[in-house]
Amino acid sequence: MNAESDPGSPIAYLVLEPGTPVVDSEGVAVGKVGKVLAVPDEDVFDGIVIDTGSGTRFIDADQIGRLYERRAELNITAEQVASQPAHEISPGAYEAGVEERRVGKDKLGWREDGD
Repeated sequence: MNAESDPGSPIAYLVLEPGTPVVDSEGVAVGKVGKVLAVPDEDVFDGIVIDTGSGTRFIDADQIGRLYERRAELNITAEQVASQPAHEISPGAYEAGVEERRVGKDKLGWREDGD
């Protein structure tokens, strides 16, 4: 069986695999899942990035109809998919966890706790 004839069981976004075929609202193949965008710790599903013949496209969560083991179904047409923004890789965020150990200045500069 293939994704066209049997999409498999419904699934949650948490188990959607890259490479899963994506079809539009009319059942036309528009690409494959490239990446799932989510914040799992907060159970927030933002959408998916799909690889199409003309680049990557971001598909917002509300434009996704159903997710199955072997297929993701959108509720927009192939034409609407083509008009979606290209996915841009954003730089990662970094939050330093530096402990502040300076407690005051002496005549030579900052001194650390215990000095």
